[in-house]
Amino acid sequence: MSSVSERPASWLDVVDGLTGDFLLGRLVEMRFTDGGDRVPLGPADLLSLEIVRHTLSLGAGNLLLELPRGAHDVGILVGLFAQVVRMLARHTRDPTQLDFRGPVVVVGMNTQVQDRLRRVELERVDLCAAYGASRVRSDGRILDNHGAIHSLRNVHDERVLYLNTRVGWPSLPAKIRPGAVVVDRTSFSDPRLLERAIGWADAQRAAKVIVVGDVGDQDTRKILGACERGFLRWTWSRQLIDILGQTFAVTDTSSRLSTNRLLLQDYGGVSAAVCETQAVDSLCTDILAALIEAGKLKDKAPRAVVCARRLFSGLVQCVSSLRTYNEWSALDFRTSALLTFRRELESFEIGDATPAWRVFAETRWASLRYDLFELYNLIEEDPPKLFGLAFLLDRVSRDFPSVPIRVRVGSQAAGYALTSDLSDLGVAMDENEGLVTWCPTARRMPWSAKPGIEIYCGALPPWRMAPLWSGESTTRFHLVLPYEARMLRAALQKEMVDQRRTAEVLTDRFKLGALDDVDWAAALDVSYQLQVDKRRRTGSPAAVDFGVDPSLIYADIDEHEPGYHGASSPSAGRLVTAIPVLLEPGTETWWVREGAYVDVLRGTAHEHIDSRELRVGERIVVPKGEGREALFERIVSAAHSKSDVRAYEVFFERWRAACQKVYERCDRNWKAVEKRMQEEGSTVTWQSFRLWARGHIIAPSDENDIARIGRVAGDELIEKQYRRIGSMAKQLRLLHRRLGKHLSLAISEAAEGGGVHLDAVGDLLDDTVDVAEILDEFDIRTIGSIGEAKEVPSSMLGQITAGSSA
Repeated sequence: MSSVSERPASWLDVVDGLTGDFLLGRLVEMRFTDGGDRVPLGPADLLSLEIVRHTLSLGAGNLLLELPRGAHDVGILVGLFAQVVRMLARHTRDPTQLDFRGPVVVVGMNTQVQDRLRRVELERVDLCAAYGASRVRSDGRILDNHGAIHSLRNVHDERVLYLNTRVGWPSLPAKIRPGAVVVDRTSFSDPRLLERAIGWADAQRAAKVIVVGDVGDQDTRKILGACERGFLRWTWSRQLIDILGQTFAVTDTSSRLSTNRLLLQDYGGVSAAVCETQAVDSLCTDILAALIEAGKLKDKAPRAVVCARRLFSGLVQCVSSLRTYNEWSALDFRTSALLTFRRELESFEIGDATPAWRVFAETRWASLRYDLFELYNLIEEDPPKLFGLAFLLDRVSRDFPSVPIRVRVGSQAAGYALTSDLSDLGVAMDENEGLVTWCPTARRMPWSAKPGIEIYCGALPPWRMAPLWSGESTTRFHLVLPYEARMLRAALQKEMVDQRRTAEVLTDRFKLGALDDVDWAAALDVSYQLQVDKRRRTGSPAAVDFGVDPSLIYADIDEHEPGYHGASSPSAGRLVTAIPVLLEPGTETWWVREGAYVDVLRGTAHEHIDSRELRVGERIVVPKGEGREALFERIVSAAHSKSDVRAYEVFFERWRAACQKVYERCDRNWKAVEKRMQEEGSTVTWQSFRLWARGHIIAPSDENDIARIGRVAGDELIEKQYRRIGSMAKQLRLLHRRLGKHLSLAISEAAEGGGVHLDAVGDLLDDTVDVAEILDEFDIRTIGSIGEAKEVPSSMLGQITAGSSA
């Protein structure tokens, strides 16, 4: 052990001494490879593993290890190291170590531990085989690295297990008690999954729990703070990372198992680009003050107030014109148009409510609604953040020549709307290529090894504050209104105080040295002042206390990013329209969003249909666990590149909308549609157009019909991209035919370990995809009854509840 009886002068002394430790020093010296590439463990890796070893020691608690946000596999490294610590403790018979029995379990969504371990070798030994890496199936049995299915019966079975949250939360045999559970919190965005993971670990009587999360993730901290288990926290703050990078020699590596790239970054920090717009900022401050007052009321907020929160959140986050954003949102059923919220707000009143809300209705509600309508009109007339972003991109591209710029947006609909608007302003932008690209805020990118710039279009809600400490770029700008800059500054200062306190607690507990050389000061620099709007507003803005929890105000307006909103997020309780489907055998109810597309098996055919078209007695494919996508979407995601999947998700929604637009332009008469399309050269009958619009048929076999629909609908994107859409449709039609033939039997074979139908489905996919694991996420059930669509909290979407609710 590197710990000594007297506290060292500095934490850097402890880090320097870790290379001389028996275990850690040996790991540094040994040939450790990932996919054939050497993995040099750096100083941050070694200190993280030393903290993990202390956590696994007798008498220590549990651990939250926080890293800058990014796509990494540190959770797998921690699971491997826990196994090594156990083996070493048994070999040396060191009484200070926890010689725990039972498996080490890594819990995550799509973490793919088996696949990762196949690429990891220690002194040319395949760790997948050496550690008996196995996947936990939905029935509680395990699938080993050879494809064989076993039941865990031996209490001394000490392999590494992987539990994919998509298959649910199966119970291990009663005699099996995990020695350590490592939860890869970075693999899923819904904090409720963390609650379930901790609950699962408690139910399995796990000895230790280690959570790997993001710096600044408030939801994770709240959940672990409320647990009966005691959690210590180590946060890899930017100050600590920079000091290590300046003090020690660090070798670059492409492996996501190591944190070395963080230490090698030429980190430029986080700063603000402020859109100077007195009229909009003053209105926002008044609205914010009213919503903060509403948020302090203990009673459940009326629907009108929830709608006001969502409209305000959407307006201040919108970085395109409202017209363009509303058009793109209308084409994607997973995104809400801001015009919808405005119309709802026009019709909503607080109405009969509790006494507290009646007072609010009488004193603040009228002015709040008026201010929101005025804000909508101002942004609709002149969108300040659209013009601010255009100015900022011009300034940044000149100040940082040849450095790639990535704009973070709230959703894909927002990204396509922004691309369209910036094109009109002469700014070239693309989702995948070019010097300026965009991607959704929720999408994780690898830690950046080269200079890169990210632009976030606004302040961040508390459950998405982690990008402030991200490692996905070297420089980040937040395009904000003045009041948002004050909110970000307050959040940074509060976080620095918290990081310093927790770091001192842990270093003192584990005697890891003093942190006297760390400067914990935090400031939000303003790099650019952008004069985008000279409109003025009379009156003084209300005073706002930015020390309040911003979760009282912000609501997440986009639901289609990976994962789901957390319990602490206001949107988690938002009402949405869902259809209760009673499943047989049993009396469980599956809650499906009205209008969502689901998988059914009709005879030997597999169809991807609108939930409103479901019929009693049909066989339906239902997700077992926490992954709520339809099987079709999961297969497509596995079979195609990410860019193609995103194109599928957006283009086919837009294609169906174009068909619907032609129908409306023809006085909502399908015969008239047929006649109009014949004028364009089409030969199909009116029934085909109706089936295209409803999604029952993916797209025409004649690609020219796609272009014709686009031309008649006035949709240039469909007209220009008709060959691309046609090519995608051909691939998906093939997939449907193969799935319909093999799917039902393939799911049964996946439960037994394999078979010809499972192999047939696998023929469509890349060799690296575990088809059996995907199919293990789903079950085939019969629809017993279908209830009337009703409004339920959004957190219920995709959930299966006990008892009949249909």
